[in-house]
Amino acid sequence: MIILYENEIEKTGVVITTFSENPDYPASTAFLDTRLSRVYRSVDDTAEWVKFDLLTPKTIKYISILAHNLSAAATVIIEGNATDSWGAPSYTKTLTITDDIAESVGTQSYRWWRVTIADAANTDTYIEISKIFLCSFLLMPGMETGQVVPLKSDSTYTLSSTRQLYGNTRIKSKSAKINFPIISEAEKTTIETFFNYCDLTKPFILLIWEDDLTVEPPIYCHLVSQLEWTRAQLMGTVWSLAFEIEEVF
Repeated sequence: MIILYENEIEKTGVVITTFSENPDYPASTAFLDTRLSRVYRSVDDTAEWVKFDLLTPKTIKYISILAHNLSAAATVIIEGNATDSWGAPSYTKTLTITDDIAESVGTQSYRWWRVTIADAANTDTYIEISKIFLCSFLLMPGMETGQVVPLKSDSTYTLSSTRQLYGNTRIKSKSAKINFPIISEAEKTTIETFFNYCDLTKPFILLIWEDDLTVEPPIYCHLVSQLEWTRAQLMGTVWSLAFEIEEVF
């Protein structure tokens, strides 16, 4: 399991620029807002880019693009470079288009990053993206087998006395309670760093089975309870933990 949480794009002073931008949907507003309902839109869809000046080189291991309208035919490339020059950037990778993109970029350290998008087949005739994450990651300890990710519904219903069904259909979302039976002292420290950063109020991206995102796609979620550590009944300083998440939009 991997958690993507410290997004370098959100850091103070980072400069976000675009090739084109609908003034009603600016990138700087969407990418710094935690809500997926806030989106960036370009004016066209054939040769767009979004560029980030992180001010200093930052270690980046993952990119994620959430809540987008990219077609299956889109070509999306992540580029990293030491300077704002893109003729031959030091790092490039073509991303696989999925509903929510999350891909490793190895370990890269550059000040400048750019996402280029060519999607002439897009029927909207513009590019829409809610979030781009450029970050490292937290690798969680081994979780218990048999984890489940329930899909819950906020819909309400009533039954009449003769069993007619009446209801109000509302949003559906995922949730999970995940158990980690064996956690070292060092792992406990990194998990607490994550908790101190996100608390219960800042969303993060959860990759439950990061090696196969077709089993469970990325979940944009938040913690719904405090971290309650239990000293495991083993030799040495070993802990166990269960934490609960729920999807947000």
